[in-house]
Amino acid sequence: MVFRRPLSICLVSKLSHYFSLKELRVYRVLVLMLTFFVYLTYHMSRRSLSIVKPALNHKNCSDILPDMYDSNNTDIDEHWCDWAPFSSRTMLGTLDLVFLISYSVSMYINGMIAERMNLRYFLTIGMLFSGICNILFGLAYFLGIHSLGYFYFVQIITGIGQSTGWPGVLAAVGNWFGSSKRGLMFGIWNSHLYFGNIAGAAIAGLFVDDKWGMSFIVPGIIIAGTGILVFLFLVQKPEEVSLSLNSNAEQTPVKANDKLKTQIQFSSSSDVESDQLNNHKAISIIDALKIPGVIEFSICLFFAKLVSYTFLDWLPLYIVSSNEGISSSKSAYMTIVFDVGGIAGGIIAGYLADRTGASALCCIVMLIFAIPSLGIYRLYGNTSEVVNEILQFIAGIFVNAPYALITTAVSAELGSKVPSKSAMATVSAIIDATGSIGSAVGPSLAGFVSEYDWNYVFIVVMLSDLCALLVLIRVGYNDIKQLIFKWRTHRTRNSNSMNQDIISVTTY
Repeated sequence: MVFRRPLSICLVSKLSHYFSLKELRVYRVLVLMLTFFVYLTYHMSRRSLSIVKPALNHKNCSDILPDMYDSNNTDIDEHWCDWAPFSSRTMLGTLDLVFLISYSVSMYINGMIAERMNLRYFLTIGMLFSGICNILFGLAYFLGIHSLGYFYFVQIITGIGQSTGWPGVLAAVGNWFGSSKRGLMFGIWNSHLYFGNIAGAAIAGLFVDDKWGMSFIVPGIIIAGTGILVFLFLVQKPEEVSLSLNSNAEQTPVKANDKLKTQIQFSSSSDVESDQLNNHKAISIIDALKIPGVIEFSICLFFAKLVSYTFLDWLPLYIVSSNEGISSSKSAYMTIVFDVGGIAGGIIAGYLADRTGASALCCIVMLIFAIPSLGIYRLYGNTSEVVNEILQFIAGIFVNAPYALITTAVSAELGSKVPSKSAMATVSAIIDATGSIGSAVGPSLAGFVSEYDWNYVFIVVMLSDLCALLVLIRVGYNDIKQLIFKWRTHRTRNSNSMNQDIISVTTY
């Protein structure tokens, strides 16, 4: 069968031989780069709706036909140019709700499927399907579709396709890296989420004022094309190319007979069944929930994603609504700063988690600062565009840091606590799916309460961050005890070492 073996096997072999590189390191770099761009395109294609919202609702219709508006004509509906049936923010909020409920439910299922299926095929199918869903949404503009049922249907199947991304990429990266500290690495790698948001805002912003359908179609084509690259190049685990994660394997090149063994494995007719090379049994959801910390971090992520996705989905419309003279396309570019702050927050949180080994405590500290940063943004964000951007960046750091840390390093660490079973995809799916329920509640609730006053939206997100903080108190307390124990142990060792030196000098 054509392309049964990923092309990367031949590519890595040639690169390793030509540059005298260790094959394990080359594969790791390749997997990190590929999965980075994979999830970047997932989030890029998911960003379109939030950018297009101002064009679907709350558009300044007087700018289109200003002659229709005068002091004597008071019967004109100010939203006549909105895209039916989206006559209110609440209606737009239901689109987010439908998508995220579908995404959350599908995440639990796709997490289990990812443990049992070749990740190369799993991600390829998911990305092609997601691309088709994006294109279907965009076609509504060109075909003049105004059926609410159509948009709901597209959002449901989009949620199914999008839910394949996270368990797939995290399992692939987890397969290629050991259980050593990797918070900083994951913090940098997790910036794909924010670069995806930035790319999605930039691409969708190009078309939102004129042909908003292209804001969906172009990202749909890109994610589908990236899915083909996954099929051609992804190797899901080291065992498939006769490598191991232990240090000896990294220092030893792959032998010729091992290469032959790999070729035989990939040319087998039962390719999907034979990918369980490490003989690990996939873990069940019940067993995964019994892993210490899974429930606490899942609930914490529920509230953290509620806040993050409320900003992700409603920030462009909030900026348009609260600032005179700002267009839909300009608001799209202004929100990029919030994602830049998320990149910085994820890296900072990952570094601190590596240094301290206290992920829960790092999340608690970030959440403590997130609450006042949100309030300050609401109070002073409308002062000027510069102040708005600065406060967005600060809020982006503290709001997104716990989200980034929990979905990457924490999920991978918890998933590796059961060495006898394959649990990475299932644990990450449970945590992220629970968080996605929050991301469904937040934007839909924001759409409802923003009809009355945006202040209520900020009260909701600030209370949510407080709840996220309280959920982690027990785990954070355990982190503090472990830090104290490490400090005392280190102090005792230094004291014993000094005493030994004194004895040696005295004896001499």
